[in-house]
Amino acid sequence: MKRINIYFLLLFLLLGFFAIHSCTKDDNTTITTKQAFTQPVATSPEVRPDGTVLFSDSTVDLTWVSENKDGDAVKWNVYFGTGKAPALFQSNVSHNTISVPVIDGQTYYWKVEIADSRGITTTSEVNSFIAVSGLNPKISVDLSCTTDALTAVGLNLTPDQVVNLRLRVVNKSTMKVISTVNTGKSSETYSGLDTLADGEYLFAVDIFSTINAGDFNAPIKLAIALKFSQLGILDQTLEFPNDMTNEFACSSYRVYLSKVTKAGSNYTVEKSVKKPSTPFDGDWSGDEMDFFPDQDAVSVPFSSQVEIFKGCDLMIKNLGLSWMNDFWGEEVKSGGTAIIEIDTVAGTVNIADQYYMTTIYKGAVQTPYNLVGTGTIIWGVDSPSMTINYDLVQDGFSTAGYCNDEGFISTPTFVATIMLDKSAVKSIRKSASVRKFVLPSKK
Repeated sequence: MKRINIYFLLLFLLLGFFAIHSCTKDDNTTITTKQAFTQPVATSPEVRPDGTVLFSDSTVDLTWVSENKDGDAVKWNVYFGTGKAPALFQSNVSHNTISVPVIDGQTYYWKVEIADSRGITTTSEVNSFIAVSGLNPKISVDLSCTTDALTAVGLNLTPDQVVNLRLRVVNKSTMKVISTVNTGKSSETYSGLDTLADGEYLFAVDIFSTINAGDFNAPIKLAIALKFSQLGILDQTLEFPNDMTNEFACSSYRVYLSKVTKAGSNYTVEKSVKKPSTPFDGDWSGDEMDFFPDQDAVSVPFSSQVEIFKGCDLMIKNLGLSWMNDFWGEEVKSGGTAIIEIDTVAGTVNIADQYYMTTIYKGAVQTPYNLVGTGTIIWGVDSPSMTINYDLVQDGFSTAGYCNDEGFISTPTFVATIMLDKSAVKSIRKSASVRKFVLPSKK
């Protein structure tokens, strides 16, 4: 038993010795931290907002930045190609830049990869760009349209439901249409400008067809836009918010919107708005013949202010509307525009028998009126003038004939004598001296 205790005492002393020795000995252990390469970030080529990169000499320089504080050897693997997962292009690249071959219009993808001394790999994101030489003449012209159909006619319609537009390309030197684009929609695209000879070209729009809203019919405003896109070079949009409505659906009412000057692969685009017009366009003002509302010798003159303008045909607007609203006592519900033919050589004016307008009397819609007339024109002078003899016929009933029979006018037709006045206000003026009354036998 004493021997065992001696063993335990020796063991205890021995352990104490080692503990004291361990606490007094210096610890010289050093911890070393290794750092991998930071993720590479591309610094060139400079990619523009449209994803393109301009190049020359068939190459583009790829450059990137990355850090490694350990000073590990630089041996980059460069992946480059036309696939979104580019293949290895070159390994053991010792610099942070490399030239790669490209062709015009092609999209390329690239990334770089490196391993440090311990084999830890760092990879960049996959970068992409579209190579553009700046010499490619391909260009597209996109026509688009919005409308105010909801406001104008109360119908929530898409532009395609409202109108079918045709995009026309016209040679400015000959004014001949060299291309027409019509897919049956309100938007069209033309891509053949690069195939044309150098020169000036006009882009125009006309309406192939449009909606008929029936009783809700009213002019619908067409806000047009033309976008010119040449990859990496030209990205230009021209807007025409107030230059067209859907009133004239015909090839003869063509609105010119822009001019493009082509010189090789260079294009200059500019607005050049021109609407159909004739020498007769403008306000024509004067007087209707005297009316005798009380069937006596006291006459009441009515001012006559009409507008002549180019639609699908030459049009006259507002003829007879001044006395219609006052003397005749009917409110114009719709219409008031007709086709007119003017021959300055013969000095004649003709309005063929045609629908003219629909009116309301005491809240009731009346039988539509047709307009028919002839006349003369004095042209080639400072103040051109016209005399128009006309009638408004309602289901075979001659309004002028009735007024002549009853002594309200002195001739068998209404007569308007008007002169061209482009400064006149486009509205119907009512005479303050006119007295309204109802014709018993007519009404």
